[in-house]
This record gives sequence, C-alpha cells and structure tokens, in this order.
Amino acid sequence: MPNLLRKDPHRSWLAMCGGGVVVLLILGALALVGRGGPTYSNPDTPLPLDPYAPHLALTDRKLSSALNFAGEPVTYVDGSVTNSGDQTVINAMVEVVFKSAAGEIAQIEREPLQVIQSRDPYVSTVLLNSAPLAAGKSSDFRFAFGRISRGWDGKYPELRVISTSLQ
Repeated sequence: MPNLLRKDPHRSWLAMCGGGVVVLLILGALALVGRGGPTYSNPDTPLPLDPYAPHLALTDRKLSSALNFAGEPVTYVDGSVTNSGDQTVINAMVEVVFKSAAGEIAQIEREPLQVIQSRDPYVSTVLLNSAPLAAGKSSDFRFAFGRISRGWDGKYPELRVISTSLQ
C-alpha cells in the first residue's frame, strides 16, 4: 500500500508556481481597475478653464493655518463664490495653483468646491451637489491642505474653475 502522506517535491513546486500566477493575475486586474479615474497628462500643468467659469467669481480669499488633531499643520483657503450666470451649479472642480517666489508653479491641487454649511461648533463643508449654488446666489467656501510644497511663497494661491456640472 502506497504511503499517502509522503510529499512529492514536484507537486509542491507546481503549487507554488500556480499560486504565483494567481497573485500576478490579481495584481494585474487591480492595476487595470485603479486606472479608471480621470487622468491628466501632467499634473503640474494648469488645465483650461471651464466655459461656465467666468460666471463663478471666487472672491474674498483668506489664508489661515492651524494644527490638526495629530499636531500637523493644515492650511486653509477660505472665500466666497458667487454664481452670476443663469444656471444652478451642482458641482465644480477648482484648480489651486501655489507659486514659488520666482513666480513658478510650486504645486497644483485639483479639488471639488466645497461650500460652508455651518460654522458652529466648527466649520462644516459640503459638496455643491448637497448645496447647489443657484443663479445669482453666493456662498462661502473652504479648501484645506495638509501638505504644501516647501517652494510655495506663502501668498494667496491662484484659484481656477476647471469643470462644472450645471442643472
């Protein structure tokens, strides 16, 4: 009677190769799925303005900073957005361009516009799809940045509306 508990070295080698192939297939599938979002040819190059952008004035900008709960610095860019157009804005993507003392781009961030919903007991922001900006209306906004390039000159960043969704 053959010994059923005896290990065959060829079988364990085949099992390891088969497991390696399965892992590679899973990693390949994850890489393909992870590429589904919007891509930009160069994240350090400003994008063109949205056609509705001239109707969205981002004014009264204020810079501030504070430490978060982990003791790390956070820079806030607050301001007011006014919709002077004839449509309701339900989403807007803003490009925030931080420049160096030499006037060169130090960092670009692309963030959805979030408006301030309440200030007490703390500032609470929501996306425009939760608080659409009707024609002729204004609202306060806030961007928060945890890490900004050391090359940033500390001055107000340039704010540019690069895409909108209208209702």
